[in-house]
Amino acid sequence: MARATNNQINFFLHYMLFIALAMGLPAGITAQELSINSLQQIITADEDSLAELIRKSASLSQSLDQLNETIFRQKQNFKGSSNPIKRYNLNRNLKEAQQIAAELEAAGVRTRTIRHRLQENYHRIINQYEATLQETMRTTEKNDRNRSTASVLSLLDTLETNKKKYQQKLANQPFQKSEQPSLEIEPEDKLERLQLKNTLLQDRIARLRQEEQQLKYRLEDFQSNLSVYEELIIFTDNLQQIIDPEQEYFDQERMDQLKEEVHALKANISRSLERLQQIKTEKKSLEAKQAMFQKTIQNKLKKPKDGRSTDYE
Repeated sequence: MARATNNQINFFLHYMLFIALAMGLPAGITAQELSINSLQQIITADEDSLAELIRKSASLSQSLDQLNETIFRQKQNFKGSSNPIKRYNLNRNLKEAQQIAAELEAAGVRTRTIRHRLQENYHRIINQYEATLQETMRTTEKNDRNRSTASVLSLLDTLETNKKKYQQKLANQPFQKSEQPSLEIEPEDKLERLQLKNTLLQDRIARLRQEEQQLKYRLEDFQSNLSVYEELIIFTDNLQQIIDPEQEYFDQERMDQLKEEVHALKANISRSLERLQQIKTEKKSLEAKQAMFQKTIQNKLKKPKDGRSTDYE
C-alpha cells in the first residue's frame, strides 16, 4: 500500500515538473528529478534488505537463546556422566550454537553496512530535493508568476513533502547513547580486569564519537532546512502580493505551517548544540580516564627489578 502511494507521488512530481518546464523552468530540474528517482530505487532496495536482515537476526537470536538454554541443561545433566549419546548431543548443539552465532554476527555486520549506506543516501536525496526546491524558486522569480502561482506552489509542496519524508527516515536511524555506569580504577583490580575496563572505555568513547557525528549530520540538515523554510516563507509571501483574490486562493494555513516548521527547527538546532556540548565534555573526561587506565596497565605489565613475576602477568 505504501509503495502505491509513493508511485502516485512520483507520478504527480513528474507531471508537475513537466508543467514547470513548459512554463520555462530550465532542464537542470529534470536532471535533479532523474537523480532523485535513481536514489529512490536504491534506497527502497536497501530498506527491503534491511527489513529482511532485521527479521532474520531476530529469528537467529531467538534460536540461539533457546539453544543456549538446552546446552545449559545438557551440561548440568552431563556432570559425572560418561554417556556417549549425551556427549554427542551436547557437542552437536555446541557446534550448532557456534554456527548460529557466526550467522548472527554476519547479519549484524551486513545490517551496519546497509544502515550506513542508507544514511548517506538519505543525505543525498534530501540534498537533491533541496536543490530542486531552490532551483524552482529561483526560476519562478524570473518568470511571469501571475500565470504559474498555483502550479508552482503545488510543486513546492510536493517536493517539500517528499524531502520531509526522507528527513524523518534519517532522524529515525538509531545510534547508541553512552548511558553506562562509570568505570573507575579500584585497588583490587588485576591486569585482566583493568584491560576489560579499558576496552569498555574505548567502546564508550567510540559510541560518543558516533553519536557526535550523527548529531552533526542532523544539525547540518536542521540548519539547511531552516534556510529553505525561511526562503519559502519569503517566496510565498511575495507570491501572495501578486495573487488576484478573484482568480486564485491563497492558503494561509500553509504559511502558518511553514512558520511552525521554522520554530521547530530552531528548537531542534538549540537541543542539538546543547547535546554536542555535553558530548564534548563527556568525551574529554573519558579520554583523560582512559589515559590513566593505560598508564596503570603499563605499570602492571612491568616486572619487579628482582625478576619476580607479579599477580597481574
